[in-house]
Amino acid sequence: MHYEPNFRNDDPKVKEELHICKQRLVSDVVERKKINLHFVDFHFARRLFSTENAKECRKAMLPGEWWEMFGDKTPELKKFAI
Repeated sequence: MHYEPNFRNDDPKVKEELHICKQRLVSDVVERKKINLHFVDFHFARRLFSTENAKECRKAMLPGEWWEMFGDKTPELKKFAI
């Protein structure tokens, strides 16, 4: 859904709620900071997220399977996402 053309990533309320949720679910400040840094790679489809395999499988795999295959360089975000 994040990579769909109609996905809006400019809604301040959605962003605020994401960060509130993250803060509730991840109490460790260091881990939360890593998640934030990893999210940049995910958001801009960098590293493994930018590979053709990752892009082709976005809709073909279940989300947990996709993260298992392509989230190795972002372990904290992978754990948070799954």
